[in-house]
Amino acid sequence: MGKAQREKGARFERFVANELKPVFGERTIRSSGQCFSGDTRADVDCPKLWVECKVGKRPNIKAALEQAEAARDASGASKVCVAVCKWDREKPTITMRLEDFVEIAKKAFPLDGKEEA
Repeated sequence: MGKAQREKGARFERFVANELKPVFGERTIRSSGQCFSGDTRADVDCPKLWVECKVGKRPNIKAALEQAEAARDASGASKVCVAVCKWDREKPTITMRLEDFVEIAKKAFPLDGKEEA
């Protein structure tokens, strides 16, 4: 990977960290340094989530999520894994396992007996 690609990835990781700070607070930071295969650090370290970031022409969403899960499992953390991916000149997307989304949605949108039509 060339220097320009590393810098592009680092910029995107800082962007994601800054987007998550209003939700998770100042403990949300971009993990510093270059990560190597087998590294057990999230790209963005924040409470509750293990964040893997990918940016480029065609980022592999599935591989990014699997990379996050493998690193999280190796570290022994119990965070929810998400892959934040951004195609060049597009808005970022987030990918997670359906079971994790359902648990988060239950907490964010509790049923109160007054379901909307």
